Amino acid sequence: MMNLLVALFMQTGVAQAGFPVQLGFALDRDTVTVGDHVTLIVRVLAPHGSQFAVPDGPDTAHKEGTYPVELIGKRAATMHGDTAVIGYRLGAWDVGPQTVMMSDIVVTYKGQKQVVPLAGINLFVRSVLPKDSALWKPKPARAFITLTTFDWKKWLPLLLLLLLAILAWWIWRRYRARAALPVHPYERAKAEFARVEREHPADRDPNAHITHMADVMRDYLAARVIGIRRSFTTREIVPRVTLESEAQRRLPALLEESDAIKFARAATTPAEAIAGGRTARTIVDEIETRRLAEEAAEKERKMERAA
Repeated sequence: MMNLLVALFMQTGVAQAGFPVQLGFALDRDTVTVGDHVTLIVRVLAPHGSQFAVPDGPDTAHKEGTYPVELIGKRAATMHGDTAVIGYRLGAWDVGPQTVMMSDIVVTYKGQKQVVPLAGINLFVRSVLPKDSALWKPKPARAFITLTTFDWKKWLPLLLLLLLAILAWWIWRRYRARAALPVHPYERAKAEFARVEREHPADRDPNAHITHMADVMRDYLAARVIGIRRSFTTREIVPRVTLESEAQRRLPALLEESDAIKFARAATTPAEAIAGGRTARTIVDEIETRRLAEEAAEKERKMERAA
C-alpha cells in the first residue's frame, strides 16, 4: 500500500513539467526473508516518441557492515504502446526495513529532458532465526576428512590384461603389415597359375583355363617387361617382347586365342587348353630367367663404373 501511495504521489508531481510523464511501480511482495527474491515492476508513461533512460539496477553503495538490496541477473525492458515497462529481480541480504536505492529515470521528448525520481521503494526483510536466541542450536561439528589410499592391487590383473591386449593388437598389426608387403611378379604369377589350375581345370573348363592363364601371363609381362602396360592389347604387347625361344614365338597365337574366346565366344578343347597353359608358364619362366641375367649384368656394370 505504501508503494502504491508513493507511486500516485509521483504521478501527480511529474505531470506538472514541460510534458506529461506518469510513473508507477509495484513489488510482488513487501515482506521477504533473507535471501528471497522479489520482483519490481516499473511503468513509465510518456508522450509518443519519447526516449527512456532507466537504471540498470539498484545502487549497491552501502555502509560497512550492511548488505544492500542487489540485482539478480539482468533487468528486462519492453514497450507497451507509449508505456515503458522495466522489470528487476532483486535479492535482499540484510534484515529489517530496506530501501531499494534506484537512480532517476530520464525521459527525453522533442529535445527536452525530464528527470523522474524513482524513490520510495521499501522492503521489510525478516530473519530466518528464531526470536529467542536461546533456541539457536548450532549444527553439530562435521567429522574430520579422511583420505583413503587407492588400492591398486585389485586392479593389477585388469591392467595386465589390458597390456596383453595392446601387445596382441600390435603384433596383429605388424603381421598384417608384413602380409601386405608387395609380392615379386614372378612369385605372384606362379601362385596365380596354381590357383587357375585348381579352380579352372582344363578338362572341365578349358575356355576359362586358357583365358585365365593368358591373363596371368599378361600381368607378369606388364610388371617385368619395360614398355608394356596391363591395358595394352595383343597387337601392342607382341612387338615389345623379344621372342627368342619356340615357346616365346607362340606368344602371339596364345594371346589371339584368348582374345577370341573372351570377345568372339570361340571354344577350345581340353588338350589345347593344357598346351596353352603350359606355354604361358614356359614364357613366364624364360622371360624371368632372361630378366635376372639382365639385372645381374647391369649390377656388374654399375660396380665396375663405381670402381
